[in-house]
Amino acid sequence: MFAIVKSEGFFGHVKDVYQEEKVSVDQIEQIEISSSFIDMEVTQTEQEEIQLVLMGKVSSSLEEDVRIHSKQSGSTLIIEAKVNDKKWMTGFKRISLTLQVQLPMKFNKDIVMKGTSGDISLEKVQLNSVQLQASSGDIHVKDVNVRNSLKTKVSSGDVNIANVKAHLMSHQSSSGDVEVKQSMATVIRAESTSGDVSIQECSGKMDLKSTSGNVEIDLSQLMDDMQLASTSGDIKIDLQHTPNNVEVEFKSSSGDGRVRIPEIYFEVKKDNHIQAFKGSKEPKIIARTSSGDFTLR
Repeated sequence: MFAIVKSEGFFGHVKDVYQEEKVSVDQIEQIEISSSFIDMEVTQTEQEEIQLVLMGKVSSSLEEDVRIHSKQSGSTLIIEAKVNDKKWMTGFKRISLTLQVQLPMKFNKDIVMKGTSGDISLEKVQLNSVQLQASSGDIHVKDVNVRNSLKTKVSSGDVNIANVKAHLMSHQSSSGDVEVKQSMATVIRAESTSGDVSIQECSGKMDLKSTSGNVEIDLSQLMDDMQLASTSGDIKIDLQHTPNNVEVEFKSSSGDGRVRIPEIYFEVKKDNHIQAFKGSKEPKIIARTSSGDFTLR
């Protein structure tokens, strides 16, 4: 189904767009979704087929250049929603579009999403593996269960993860922040260039890195190993409950270290080098900074 309604505004003729399409998931093992200048939202419902809905507003000159395309290649379903970028770059144009992808509950395989100049949202789904990539857009993942890996990669945007379970989580952002809340994985990897990495109430081994940004961790209790690194930024760990067992190793070129854990024994205690332990020496925290400070409390 396809509908367009005209209206006037700063951008001249602006049209309301609504396109709808249904696609079978029979024999589909992977879904690949891509878009340009369009936000993407993926959820799951009780329906039997995939429902695609493209809705929003565009300048009238782009009317013929906004479409949903879907095709099957082997066991992969390919979905595209794009706008002619050459027309978009000439004159004043308005594009405010969202592609809503509603997956049937029976589809629990793999999904790959790639977006340019648009946000990606994944919410309330259960899948085998997920790969999300955005250029000039944010990635939001909430209330998601992934049996294997959840991987996100963003250029000029933020990554926001909340209430997610996965075997492996890997998040990368260039010129943006990475925030992971109330999530669980065997391993959590997060890296940001020109942005902060923030972890709140998560469990799993952590490998966190930031260039020109801080690494901040807020946990009820310490349960897993951590490997942390920051260039031109601080590393901060706040624990609500004092750990009975921990080993800490901190080194920095020109940053200071502070460990405020009661009854911890310091083998080395210098401004830029700390070696300390309490109890059985597990879990272990390894922290490295170039010109940033380290705080554990």
